[in-house]
Amino acid sequence: MKVSHSKWTAALIVTIVLLLTLPNLDKVSAAVLPGGAGISDASIEVNIKNTESQPISSAKVLVTSPNLPFPLRIQLDGNGHGKLENLSVANYNIYISAPGYFDDTYIGGQVIGNYSHDVTLEHRGGYTAFESFSFNDNLEYSSLTEIQGTVKWNTYGTIPANSQINIKFLDSFNSVVGNVYSDISTTRNQFTLPTAITIPATASRIGVQLESESVVIAEETRPLWKASLYSSGLFSFKDTNPSGGIIDGVLNWTGSMNESQVSGYRIFYYTKTDSYTEHLLGVVAKRADHTYEFSLPQLPNDAAIIGLSIANSLGEEAGNRPAAFISDNRLSDTVMEVPQVSNLPVPSNFQGELSYQAGKLKGWLRWDVSTDPNVLLQLGGQTIYFADKNGAKIQRISTAFQPGIQPYNSYNSIYYWEPITIPNGATQILIYSVLDNGKENDIPAYYPLPPTIQFTDWDEHYRSIRGQITWNQDNDESNIKAYYAYFTGYNVTPVEIGYVPKGAPWRISIPTSITIPQGTNFISIYTMDYNNHLTPFGSQVYIYDNSSSYQVQYAIKQKYFTGITAIDIKQILLTLSNPSNPFSQISKEDTQVLLSLIKPIMSAN
Repeated sequence: MKVSHSKWTAALIVTIVLLLTLPNLDKVSAAVLPGGAGISDASIEVNIKNTESQPISSAKVLVTSPNLPFPLRIQLDGNGHGKLENLSVANYNIYISAPGYFDDTYIGGQVIGNYSHDVTLEHRGGYTAFESFSFNDNLEYSSLTEIQGTVKWNTYGTIPANSQINIKFLDSFNSVVGNVYSDISTTRNQFTLPTAITIPATASRIGVQLESESVVIAEETRPLWKASLYSSGLFSFKDTNPSGGIIDGVLNWTGSMNESQVSGYRIFYYTKTDSYTEHLLGVVAKRADHTYEFSLPQLPNDAAIIGLSIANSLGEEAGNRPAAFISDNRLSDTVMEVPQVSNLPVPSNFQGELSYQAGKLKGWLRWDVSTDPNVLLQLGGQTIYFADKNGAKIQRISTAFQPGIQPYNSYNSIYYWEPITIPNGATQILIYSVLDNGKENDIPAYYPLPPTIQFTDWDEHYRSIRGQITWNQDNDESNIKAYYAYFTGYNVTPVEIGYVPKGAPWRISIPTSITIPQGTNFISIYTMDYNNHLTPFGSQVYIYDNSSSYQVQYAIKQKYFTGITAIDIKQILLTLSNPSNPFSQISKEDTQVLLSLIKPIMSAN
């Protein structure tokens, strides 16, 4: 059944009063549960059926507590069963409601251990309600001011004759603030908006209403979550313990661009064998600085994927859920002989962006594994090594645990958000499939280390660059025909800058200013083989786009004149002739920039 804003407010006030009168209540203000303190021993489990013992999977189950910065919803499966795990021992309040059944069921009290409750809801004869409601916004990523897409719903009960369905904009109090579309036949259960519709300034929700004789007899609403505004930023997992078999994991992320409707974030994990059931790890309240960190407790051995969701004050969550695969940092482990086995899948179809600067590596890789569930179930994951040009192992890097077979059933990945040191002699990465018992496949996948790229922008105009792209190639060049430089970025098509054949100096000159294509923020170097195939992966460098003469001068001083306080013409000539700082062309503009570094001689009056 629909619960109005006033009813929720009243229920929450009653809840607070009840909790204040309960004995032995520990008022915890911390926003993280359990946040590294170890998994606590409280959980809430519900089974919801009707009087005919049929499951009610459409029921809404909301859990509140002073220990929680926002309510949590228990997601029910097709059997009407749901569970919240890893809760701290505290007082909790559970509200259960369902369309077509009598008023909310309330359960309250302290939870220690696993609290399990079977709930039976009684039919409400003659009652009409929306059983489900969803909206797919085609402009979710592309527009902040308009919506266009398909609204879907299902109703419960008897619909009076001459009724109609209306789609409305509403504010956070479920008050109507604008019309989306009206007078839709009740024989339909979905409607596609024919044109883009402007969102009113005060609207934060969208809803469907069942209207009969100008009276609204049923209503259901949901937030207008624009993914471009409400999706979280960078979400990363890092194992801070360099020893294999011990994971001291830390999650870091940045808040959504607009947190006006956000109350906080929920952290959960999936297991390898079940990528549908979410196991709660903790919740974090919204922060003013939009910067978040969460220390993971000890995880079960079959945990494979960490996820994040965004929630509002009613426990409603945004659909965009970033996920990170768990990997075991093994940089301190020695390289030992490992038992081998054959016929395991060899990783293939690599994608990624690795950058290699000052002897360190950072970035990400993704690869295909297998689409056979039986193969994936027996895999422990993939073990990654640094190796020399002959394929000999030099150092362990990590083990990427195999994610669940559904829906992540064809690939695995690793992320190195912080640079890791590349050992001497390493020219490539080896990736072995590995079983749960530690046996590795006898055939690895080979992935070459990227070159080091350097670029300094000599142009003082915004979104325009000029200068030298240089790189060092430490790998085997036997199958390299040429090097190509591209503008690259996330979800944009690469734009070619130029290329050089093998044997030529590793640099590409941009003697005149060129415009940075919209959406790109990297320069990437790709290699072409003798079959004229570009590598699917490139080494990248972030473009620091200087937009003033001061920024240009500062960047050039930092790169070519470090430690020199007074630059003169001799030092400029030495810089131009230094083989480690090659310039294929010096334009009039470049000369003027260099001369501007010389401090003027001031004469006394």
